[in-house]
Amino acid sequence: MAEKFGNTHITLTEDGRREWSDVLNAKVTSIYEGHYGVQIGLTGYPAERLRDFSFMLAGHCPVEGYDRWVNSAEQEQAQTEPKQFM
Repeated sequence: MAEKFGNTHITLTEDGRREWSDVLNAKVTSIYEGHYGVQIGLTGYPAERLRDFSFMLAGHCPVEGYDRWVNSAEQEQAQTEPKQFM
């Protein structure tokens, strides 16, 4: 899963995909233009989990959790760039 927030791409780690799987697997019931832009209606999980997921993506969670659940574009690039040895 990759989301774009401003100029930052956010990709969930394997732990993030596993620990947030209830939200990621929720059923989409509607997509519509709402008061805050495009909004999506979902079912299949407690509403508090979506709030917590949204807050986590915005960085409003303990640093340990964010680091375990999210790879920023910089981290992802560093992990995928070929290593150069001198």
